[in-house]
Amino acid sequence: MPYLKKLPVFTVLFLCLVFPACRRDSKGFAVEDFSKEGFSIEGTTLVKYTGTGGDVIIPAGITAIGDNAFEECTTVTSIIIPNSVISIEEGAFELCKNLTSITIPDSVKYIGNQAFGSCSNLTTIIMPRETETGKNAIPSGVEIIYSDSSYSDSSNNDGSSK
Repeated sequence: MPYLKKLPVFTVLFLCLVFPACRRDSKGFAVEDFSKEGFSIEGTTLVKYTGTGGDVIIPAGITAIGDNAFEECTTVTSIIIPNSVISIEEGAFELCKNLTSITIPDSVKYIGNQAFGSCSNLTTIIMPRETETGKNAIPSGVEIIYSDSSYSDSSNNDGSSK
């Protein structure tokens, strides 16, 4: 009869191995399978995008867009960033040559060095004024429209904020 007490535990473990919603990464975070959309996610960081491009919607719950996550994704034309994102790391969108504009949600507090470097068709970024930006995070010539006002600036985006 003692084996009956262990049966429910075995069943739960089996189900967690079979169903992705129960899977956990090395830090204990639930892992959802976004690979069919081209997202590689570790914990709450989007570490790589290998999808088909076009209009990309980053999954809710992501808190960071990792270093070089979208680097050289030339087929990406627009990106929707959820309010859960706090940081956009170094080179995250570097060389996304067909990205023309992007809106950074108020939740983003930091944009890393070269985050949008060499995005040759990027013309406009809408972002909160308080967001800290690393060196050359936004290419020169890109119009910055601050989401907290109607003020825009296309002359002072040499890489440092404040």
